[in-house]
Amino acid sequence: MNQYHPQHSGRYEFERHALEELVKTLEEALGPDAEVRHKSGLPFSSSTDSDPDGLIEIQTPYKTLLVYVEVKRDVYPRDIRDTVWALNNCMRYQDHAYDAVGMLAAGSLSLGAREELKTQNIAYFDLGGSLYLKHKTWLISIDKPSKRLKKYSNGIDIFTDARGSVVHALLMHANVWLTGAELAEQAETSSYTCSVVL
Repeated sequence: MNQYHPQHSGRYEFERHALEELVKTLEEALGPDAEVRHKSGLPFSSSTDSDPDGLIEIQTPYKTLLVYVEVKRDVYPRDIRDTVWALNNCMRYQDHAYDAVGMLAAGSLSLGAREELKTQNIAYFDLGGSLYLKHKTWLISIDKPSKRLKKYSNGIDIFTDARGSVVHALLMHANVWLTGAELAEQAETSSYTCSVVL
C-alpha cells in the first residue's frame, strides 16, 4: 500500500476504504471456511516499477490464493490497459508457491470496463458491492449497480448558483483586472464566495 503523505491523504483514505470493503465482501462471499486478510508485506523476488495498492490473501482448507489489488476511483474501458499491465507485472515477480490473481478495486466501474476486465482475466470489485473473481474452479460473480462515491478530497463544487456567477463574471471580464470587491459586485454575490472560488 502506498505510504501516507499529507498531500495524498485523500488517495490513501480512499485506498484503505476500498481494501477494507473488498475484504468484507470476500469474507461474506466465501463464507466461514475461508480466511481473508489484507497482507502488509509484498512478496517480490525482484523490484518492480510499481507495487500494487494492496495484497489480499485468501486461505481455504484446499488452497491459498493471493489477490494483487490496484485501486482506482472511476474506471472506464480506456483505463484498463495500464492497470492490467501493472497487475501482470507485479504477479510476474511473485516469490511464493501460491496461486495469484490480479484484481481492480474501484469506486465505480462502467459496464464496458467490467467486460474488458473479464476478457483480460482480471478480477474486479466496486464499492457498490459488485465482485467478480474467476480462478480455476472458483467463480464469484456478484453484480450490483454502481453507487456514486462520496468525495475523498477537500475540493469544492464551484458550480453552485453563487459560485457559478463568480465563474461567469470572470469569464465575461477575462481581459480586465478586477479586485475582489469588484468581482463580487459583478457576480452579485459576497466577496467570501469570490474568495472561495478563487
